[in-house]
Amino acid sequence: MDYIIEDKLKEANPEAALLSIKVCDVACGSGHILLSAARRIATELASLREGAEQPSPTYFRTALRDVIRNCIYGVD
Repeated sequence: MDYIIEDKLKEANPEAALLSIKVCDVACGSGHILLSAARRIATELASLREGAEQPSPTYFRTALRDVIRNCIYGVD
């Protein structure tokens, strides 16, 4: 997943590019894989929005909500 995120960060609008990533787990069970993917994307999104290497909890929570709303799909 890291190479996908790195490619998206190089696009003209990296925020929209990160939110265009789609992650689907067709047998998600408890959702740990999806949650891990959401956290990884949200960390990059929050860092981008805040302009800091390690985003603050406020930026991270907002980014995580946006990522879950736009990028994460699970079926079980």
